[in-house]
Amino acid sequence: MRTSDIPEEVFNRAIREIVHEINDILGVIRSMAQFLQGNEGLGESVKEGLKLIEETAEEGIAFAKRLRRIVPVLSTEPREVDLKELLGEAAEEIRAKHGRDVELRLIVGDRELKAIGDPEGLKLAFEEILMNGVEAMPQGGRIEIRAEAEGGEVLIDFADEGEGISDEVKARAFEPFFTTKQGRLGIGLNVARGVARAHGGDLELESEPGKGTRVRIVLPRESS
Repeated sequence: MRTSDIPEEVFNRAIREIVHEINDILGVIRSMAQFLQGNEGLGESVKEGLKLIEETAEEGIAFAKRLRRIVPVLSTEPREVDLKELLGEAAEEIRAKHGRDVELRLIVGDRELKAIGDPEGLKLAFEEILMNGVEAMPQGGRIEIRAEAEGGEVLIDFADEGEGISDEVKARAFEPFFTTKQGRLGIGLNVARGVARAHGGDLELESEPGKGTRVRIVLPRESS
């Protein structure tokens, strides 16, 4: 059975329980390693081993936090969000962390683009899509981010110059943990679509081998 065949509510509950258990176990391991390092009678090699255990536990806890992002937790008090500003912040963060060889071009008109929602959740969705684009262009390239209002909706397109994906891969692109990239969780598009749908919108994916990929987020526009 694929993870896509599991009911979403069951899948989300399982993820929350798994992450909770992982955090508890690793938290105890980290605390004990920290405590034992204070024993003055230990040799240097033992202390180094305990330090390694502590650091590994911390890495595991950080991994669990990333895993938790599969189930977006949106604010219970949605508020007005300036999408132009939020897109700019997401682009700057990705550029600072991963975009040394990637040009991020933001194209937004003068017209205000606002929505009602959770800014942290939306920013997370934007960052996950941008990260996918960066990873699709290991030799560098450009990601064009274009946002515009159309009727009662805001359309946000992320287009990269990567190698694109086949129809077979595209059919599984939203399946949690499915990835063609070594060392990745395979949750980015799943997270982004979950955030979009939680805001009453959706996410669309277009891609062809050799022609790059375009991801579109559609959000309800705030009434002016």
